[in-house]
Amino acid sequence: MGDGACVSSAATWDRSDSRAAYDLGYQDGSRDYDRDKRADYTRYRGSYDWSTERDFASGYRAGYEQQAQRSASSRRGDLEDDDERGYDSVAAVPSWLVGGFRGWNEFSGAEVGLTVYPNAAVVLVSGDRTRQGVYRDGQVYLRNSGAYAVTRARNGIRFTKTGDERNTSYLRRTD
Repeated sequence: MGDGACVSSAATWDRSDSRAAYDLGYQDGSRDYDRDKRADYTRYRGSYDWSTERDFASGYRAGYEQQAQRSASSRRGDLEDDDERGYDSVAAVPSWLVGGFRGWNEFSGAEVGLTVYPNAAVVLVSGDRTRQGVYRDGQVYLRNSGAYAVTRARNGIRFTKTGDERNTSYLRRTD
């Protein structure tokens, strides 16, 4: 019974790593298209583990292609407002979450700043550390830091480390 629990736990962890690699690849692919860079995920080799390279590459291609489609649609005038863009769950960022937030984390004793961009890219500054990540389906995935649940709160957001309720920050909108 103990072995089965370990296998189940490991399988969940592997999917999580694969999903995070895909999400980060998607973010980098979208950003490269926006910056008019040639599609080449290998420039980010230091950003992912070799065991998740396939997932990162797949996410990168999807992000690059999705940005190209959005750009082509907007040039044709197909997009009337944010709610009609047809973003898939990878990059659908609620309008209340786009922008800057600032607050304090009692658990770490650090000031926290969070910026969420419309393309799902996320930048977190906690103390003197800056981390990049991506938003997906109610969570922020940060490189080398795991996942954080994001919920709307009065005048801002609640930002909680998944699996550790003690590590919660209440962040107020700054813009």
